[in-house]
Parts: sequence; C-alpha cells; structure tokens
Amino acid sequence: MDRYDPTIEDSYRKQIEIDGTACVLDIMDTAGQEEYKGLRETYMKSGEGFLIVYSLIVRESLETAEKFRNLVIATKGHEKFPIVLVGNKKDLAEQRVITEEEGRSLAQRLGTDWLETSAKTGENIKEAYFRLVRLIDRYRDEHPDEERKRRQKLKKSCIIL
Repeated sequence: MDRYDPTIEDSYRKQIEIDGTACVLDIMDTAGQEEYKGLRETYMKSGEGFLIVYSLIVRESLETAEKFRNLVIATKGHEKFPIVLVGNKKDLAEQRVITEEEGRSLAQRLGTDWLETSAKTGENIKEAYFRLVRLIDRYRDEHPDEERKRRQKLKKSCIIL
C-alpha cells in the first residue's frame, strides 16, 4: 500500500534551467494551511509568481483555489499577475470529482494559465514551473517600471521568517 504524506509547510530553493537560462526558484508551500496565513501573506507580497494548486479529488479545493487567486490579485494589485492554476492528483482518475473542463473554465474566467499534474508520478510537475517562470519573464517585460521598483526594494529589505 502506498503511503500518503501530506504537505504541511515546506520551503526550499531549486535551481533549474528554462529555455537555456539558469533560474533559482524560492518555493514556499503552505498547502493552504490556515495556521500559515501570516507567512503566506508575507510570501505573497514578495512573490513574483504563484502556482495555485487544487486537488482533482476534492471539490472544495477548487473554490479555495479561486479564493487564493483573488487574494494574490488583491495583494499584488494587478489583475494579470503571473499565476498558474494547477489541478493535482491526476493519477487518481477513479476518484476524480473535478473535470478538465471545470479546471480549464475556471482558469479562463480568472485569467490564469492552467494544467493538471500528478505529484506522485511527476507528470507535468516541471512543466508547471516552466510555465510559471515564462509568465514571470513576460510580466517583467510588460511591466518594466514595476520590475525596477521591485529590485530597488529587494536591495533595501531583508525578509526573515
């Protein structure tokens, strides 16, 4: 029998290459836990892009994903901020309660990118990060003044968690 170990809170740094460019990703995964709300808001303020993950086998998680997207947009103050909506647990097809069409439709309505993954099998995991980094790059190109201000703030601040 497979053992399931749910994420409670995890933070790590990963270096990957995307489109021939080395990228360092700082990743904070709070798994939506309410006790990490303050930490999550700190990361939202400094985050440049977001993967918002919902479970394909839990209907309520889709509603929660929409709330997270709205919180990101309110925090960042920009409707077209880099977000990828991710339906996870694709490997559990027999337990699935959220269809591809529902996920795709929500992403379209929210103005986010979208894909489905399986953390268990690794399906589309790298692709989710690749898409997000490409969206961040596009956002930086389209909003150079915001990017300049962000870099100036980083030089002046230190976030300690």
